[in-house]
Amino acid sequence: MSNKKLKKPRALFRGATIGIIAPSSSLAVIEKQFFLRGIRFLENLGFNIKIGEFLTFSSISTQNIAQRKSYEINRMFSDSGINAIMSLIGGYSSIELLELLDYKSIKENPKVLVGFSDITLLNLAILQRAGLITFLGPMLINFCAPKISSYTSKSFMEVTSQKEGKPLLLQPSKYWACDDWYLNSQAFDRCWVVNDGFKIFRHGKAEGQVIGGNLDALLSLAGTSFFPSFKQKILFVEVAQDCDPRLFARYLAQLRLLEVFNQINGLVIGRFCSGTFDENVISTILTFNLRNSFFPVMYNVDFGHSDPLLTIPLGINCEVDTEKRQIKLLESAVI
Repeated sequence: MSNKKLKKPRALFRGATIGIIAPSSSLAVIEKQFFLRGIRFLENLGFNIKIGEFLTFSSISTQNIAQRKSYEINRMFSDSGINAIMSLIGGYSSIELLELLDYKSIKENPKVLVGFSDITLLNLAILQRAGLITFLGPMLINFCAPKISSYTSKSFMEVTSQKEGKPLLLQPSKYWACDDWYLNSQAFDRCWVVNDGFKIFRHGKAEGQVIGGNLDALLSLAGTSFFPSFKQKILFVEVAQDCDPRLFARYLAQLRLLEVFNQINGLVIGRFCSGTFDENVISTILTFNLRNSFFPVMYNVDFGHSDPLLTIPLGINCEVDTEKRQIKLLESAVI
């Protein structure tokens, strides 16, 4: 089932240019050696890199800072020499830019926009206001680590370069890590854990357009004109490393009170990084908050605040099949 209402960006290619922006936290949180490592990694994938002018600006916005950050995003969309836009890292301040974006220009100049965490806000706003497919996926920080799984780059390349063709199956990673490696300049070893694969809370098979992102960011849009429609969607959600079970339960309760669970066709949850989420805790929270719904639910999926991660296009059609433990993108996200 093809999505004819939303615009798809042009596919990326070897030699394409990726613009790096910092709508949230600034370059101050990443050591220069790590930043340069990430740039080199993307260049080795075959991309040219254009570094934004305002990567060092504070993550606490003034009117001047917000205007310059939004100007940068608008300028990169209108620049015909830039093929994709990738965020540096997440944070908290993307919401301050939403009213300053030129959605008309963005719609007229569709290109890949990718990020997760706080970048959820840009993804959802542009999806809704410009009608452009956006991408829940890696940021530059994900390519800066001392040891990087090829899973992240492989998924990014597949999803952003594969034009119309057969459906794309999202496969679980073999290993994962969840560590603040960038806080340690001597970090060379990472604690990789064997992945148990996608897990099932409730069985079923469902199809619908992908919507979602980071739960904290998503729910900050509730009550605003930027809050998305959830009707017949497959909701993908993830939480940050510092989210504990009580906060996750509150997020789900808010979704329930907003009647989101009365509208969606399926729920897919990213991997929990906090060790406080064991199987019993997850089951208890989901059982209570999803008690009046019947859609399929999968969790421990490779997206969000752990490495490696999938690239998931928001707005395209996907299928969730718990019997096969499969998530399938039913159409290309690019043209």
